[in-house]
Amino acid sequence: MGSCIAILFDAATGNGSKKKELTMLEKIDLTKKIAKPEYKTIITGLELKLAELQREAKDLKIPVIVVFEGWDAAGKGTMINRLILSIDPRGFTVYPTNPPNEEERLRPFLWRFWSNTPEKGRITIFDRSWYGRVLVERVDKIVKKKDWMVAYDEIKSFERQLVDEGAVIIKFFLHIDKNEQKKRFKKLQNNSSTAWKVTKDDWKHHKQYREYFDAVEDMLAKTDTEYAPWTIVEAHDRHFASVKIFKTIIDAVERKKFELQHAEENHAAFVKSSIDVKNISSSVLDKVDLSVSLTREEYSAALKKYQQRIRELEHEVYIRRLPIIMVYEGWDAAGKGGNIKR
Repeated sequence: MGSCIAILFDAATGNGSKKKELTMLEKIDLTKKIAKPEYKTIITGLELKLAELQREAKDLKIPVIVVFEGWDAAGKGTMINRLILSIDPRGFTVYPTNPPNEEERLRPFLWRFWSNTPEKGRITIFDRSWYGRVLVERVDKIVKKKDWMVAYDEIKSFERQLVDEGAVIIKFFLHIDKNEQKKRFKKLQNNSSTAWKVTKDDWKHHKQYREYFDAVEDMLAKTDTEYAPWTIVEAHDRHFASVKIFKTIIDAVERKKFELQHAEENHAAFVKSSIDVKNISSSVLDKVDLSVSLTREEYSAALKKYQQRIRELEHEVYIRRLPIIMVYEGWDAAGKGGNIKR
């Protein structure tokens, strides 16, 4: 995003000074509104279009991932409920993100999100997401600084892989200011039916608004990419927020649909013009020396030595809770099974 720097000029001294650069969130105009009659007219068309695109995404086998992040009481749940009213319930899943359980804590932090990504042609909506690592887990010091610092790159790699596999990722951050958040908390508390929704942690995080503000700014700056961009939603007016969310999802899926249709045309053109290159290609396997060998005595001695070392390492791995992954690939009858047994 472009910088916004104001120059303050002192007429008495003739000196100019730079005003502090506005941050991404500070540039957002939270006064944006849509009147109810206009909203009703607009949203009807958007609902019909989104339902149509859901069917097309299913036919084209496009997995769609919608991420909702935002301040407490910004309206994430309300926006998700509004969204799913318009689409076929057989084609989507809403995944509410809670603190990791014991099993999940023993695995890489993205593992539980990998296992909940949508299959091709379906939609998954994340009510909060993997970004908790660089938000609440950072501000509340649930994880060490080195862990949340490295998470930015881990998240970008995660999203890059999903997009490379054909997914559309749409990320929303619902923004309200501190005063609006306080007003909404009090309104919820003053109603006996909704008072339970406001917890001690909510008020604690409200007091930490500035710390969370800085964490959100870092998150937006470090993980806003061309393949998985952030959309900041002005959430003071829920009519405006709904329209922006619907339109953003529709535009993203439309772009993917257009991309796939043109990719098929380009592929057909390529097949027609391609030449046979199979006789001039080479492989790294051609350079492997298959004549190397060990005598039985050399093999027995080396096997005993390394089996003992693996047993020692097995104990260390358990004590340190280190995840180890070993992958075997090879020709049929190449000896994978025998090697694994030994």
